[in-house]
Parts: sequence; C-alpha cells; structure tokens
Amino acid sequence: MTKGENVTLKHRSPEVLNPHSVNTKVYGDQDDLDESFLSSIREQGVLEPIVIDTEETIISGHRRVAAASKVGLGEVPVRIEEFDSELKKREALVHHNRQREKTFSQKMREAEMLEEIERERAQERQGKRTDLVENQSRGNGADSEYGKTRDKVSEEVGIGSGRTYDKAKQVWEAAQNGDTVAQHEVERIDNGKQSIHGAFNQVKRRLDNNRGETQSEDESESSDSDSEDETLNPDELVLSAHVGTNDKIFPEVIDLHVDDGAAVADATYGNGTFWKRVPSGKYDLRATDINPAKSPDSDEGIDCCDLPYENGELDCIVLDPPYAEGFYDSDRSNDDESTYWIKNRYADAADGELTYHEAVLHLYCEAGREAHRVLGDGGKLIVKVQDEVSRNEQRLTHIEITNYYEDKVGFTAEDLFVVVRSDTPVSPNIKRQRRARKNHSYFLVFKKCENGGSSTDLVA
Repeated sequence: MTKGENVTLKHRSPEVLNPHSVNTKVYGDQDDLDESFLSSIREQGVLEPIVIDTEETIISGHRRVAAASKVGLGEVPVRIEEFDSELKKREALVHHNRQREKTFSQKMREAEMLEEIERERAQERQGKRTDLVENQSRGNGADSEYGKTRDKVSEEVGIGSGRTYDKAKQVWEAAQNGDTVAQHEVERIDNGKQSIHGAFNQVKRRLDNNRGETQSEDESESSDSDSEDETLNPDELVLSAHVGTNDKIFPEVIDLHVDDGAAVADATYGNGTFWKRVPSGKYDLRATDINPAKSPDSDEGIDCCDLPYENGELDCIVLDPPYAEGFYDSDRSNDDESTYWIKNRYADAADGELTYHEAVLHLYCEAGREAHRVLGDGGKLIVKVQDEVSRNEQRLTHIEITNYYEDKVGFTAEDLFVVVRSDTPVSPNIKRQRRARKNHSYFLVFKKCENGGSSTDLVA
C-alpha cells in the first residue's frame, strides 16, 4: 500500500536519484527540456516535491530532476513513499503523470502499460493467468473483462471512448509492426495534424487493400459482405442511458450520429465541456457562444437563434441553452458575468410577453428553427435538455420540443440518451416534497428531413 500521508519532506541531490525504467520507456522525454522550463528551475528551484521510493527511484518528477541536474542545483525537495509491490509503483507512476500534456505515442505506450497492469491485477484476483485477447478470439467472459479494461484504459490516458481507443490501438499496432502508412499517421497525430479517426480510416483502407491482394475476387466480395453484416460485440454497443457527466457521454452521442470531418457548430459552447474528450481534429468545429469570452471562433457573442452561417452550410448543430426558467428572469441585479450575457440577450424573449417555462421553450423553438435553416438535408441537431417543474406544474420539456420540432420545423427524432447524475442534486429550502427531484437530463438527436419546411408559428 502507498503510504504517502503525513510524510516529512526531505532533500536529495538530483545526482543520487534514479529514473524509473518505465518512465523512460513510456514517456522518454526527461532530456527534452526547453529553455523556459530550465529558466524556471534555475530561478525558482523545484517547487513541487519529487516523489521517490525508499530506494531513491523517481516515481514522479523525472523532468524536474533532469532540469535541476542540468542547471546545477545542489538539492531538490523529495517525498518518500513506500510501496508493497513493483505493480503499485507502476500504477503510482501513471497516476502522477495523468494531468501532463502527452503526445499520442506517449498515450499509447502508457495504455500498453495499463493493459499489462490490468492483466496482472486479473491474475491476482483469479489466481491464474487471464490474458486479454483481441475481439475476434475472446469468449463471453473475456469479452466482459476486455470491455472493462478498454474503457478504463481509454479514460485513464485521455483518448476518448472505448471505441476510439480500439481504433487508436489498431493504428498504433500497425505502426509497431512496420506499416509505413501507420507510422506516418502516428507522427501526424503526434503533431496535431491528424485525428485518431482519420488515421484509422487511412490505415484500415491500406490493410483492407493488402488483404484483398491475397484473396480471389470471389473471396474478396464474400469478405466485404461478411464485414458489412458482422455482428457487433455487446461491449461495443452504445447504450441509451448513462450515469456520468456530459463530457464522458457526449463523445458517444456525436460519434454514433455524425461522420468524421463533418462541419459542426456548437452554438452554445460555454466552457467547452462537451468537447473535452472528443479528439481534436475529428470534426470541423465552429465553437461560439452568446458570451464573447466563451466564443473561441468569434470575437462577438453569437446568438443561437441568429447564426452566421449560410442556408444548408452545416452537417450538425449542438445546442445546450439554459433550461432552468430562472435564467430568463428579467431581474439582473445579482448576476455574475456569464448569467448577465444570457439574460441580457435572452430574458426579454418575444418582447417580454413570455415568462417562466414558456420563455425556456421559446428559446429552444427559435434555436431549433435556426438550426434547421443552416443544416443541410440529413443534418443532425443534438440538443441537451432537462424537464422541469414550473409554477408547481410538471413540464416534460423533452417531449414538448420534440413535438414542436417534428410538427412545426421539419425534423425527425433520431435518438434519445438519458444522462443520470452521479452525485446528489443540491436541494435547499425544500420543506415538503411533491414531485421527484430531477437528477437526469437528455441528449436528443434530430435529423433534418429532406426538403423539410418550417412553420412561422411560435410557442404561445
């Protein structure tokens, strides 16, 4: 067990501290020290203690130690931790590196180590070897074990969903096996010039072509047919209900419904929470918000009901406006900056004639109509929404806007995802409960009908 609590800081010469072999193998960048980093260490010293084990092997802080040695520091602060096994040392090393900036190659080497750790953990639990095998050769029990490992590893290294990790793994393994196209794609991902999904498509096309060269024409056609009809593994299926946060669930939603490279506008970008786990470069993203400070792709605040795009220009719109009626109260006396921007632009909906839930619904309807205008035929609208109780009346917002979009705008409902909070909602000043407290919300997916029209009718 790690015993890092209540330890006294000590000091060591950087020359006596030993790098951990796993760090060198996985990250390999303790000698890649830029001048700004060296200057910081030279002027301020090492501020964050180096984590070492009882044998003075570095667990966390390899680059800081290397920098300290290079600039001639006599000593660095250290925190000594005890570990029961080498396995726990490796786990701690990965944990301490979790927040650092990493290249794709570093993430994949880290993922390989994590899979190895998970195999050893399984062996400890079951008392025998339980090697994880690839999809095509594993049975039902191994399927479940692999699915759990895959999802855990993909989250730990920050690659995205388990499905994205599967694609990354195929690209990475092809590169390690000497495929020059895969090696080139890995380099492009490392340099931020390619997405995992784009690289996967390039590598898959090459591998498929190579396989085709060794097959007869009949065999190739049969293989293509079999591939199209191949049964999905249960662990790979995207489910409709999730316990978790928006940043974990949104990548599954958009990956299922929107093609790689699609032109996507997030018209209510906010803090960019939805996109934290979506691989950079996977989509042609236009990120805007009503608040200029939260609108990366526009110097001005962009109204989701008045988008700066041509008719039919986009493949997907993402919409997450405030769905609590309190945001639409005209009283702006105690608002913070973010709330001010919402109220200043949206509170007086329909010339101030609409209040409470009707104001919420009006914004969804107007934004949906504008999304319909800028989407091409078959384009997708992804909407985040939550039902509410307004003036002691239950309002099923997700049903109301679905009916409006289908009946009045020209969308068809494609999918629904239920998002359940993993924590308990704050419920102050409730003296008597009359209805269940909401701890879930929805991602709704709509598709623009071909040549679908829209009505000028608004919610009254």
